Amino acid sequence: MNSDEFAAWLVQYKLSKADACKVLSISRSGMYKMTSPNRRKPISKAIENQCKLLDTLSKQKAKSYIMDKLKEIEVQGEEVSEGNVNI
Repeated sequence: MNSDEFAAWLVQYKLSKADACKVLSISRSGMYKMTSPNRRKPISKAIENQCKLLDTLSKQKAKSYIMDKLKEIEVQGEEVSEGNVNI
């Protein structure tokens, strides 16, 4: 999978780069490197395989998985911030 194919995959799932980072567990800098039009290297096999696995799911199951991952990240962020509050 090259950067153009990866960018098309993001469009297919209507994922922003920020949300795709959360769903695929990659850094923002990694995301911008992978979507750069100047990138010559293929996308890592781990990321490519995650994309292919999502493609094998029905649209509803893929959407459900993506939404669950995004909610999971939000919940984790809330837990961390609540743990840092000094009362």
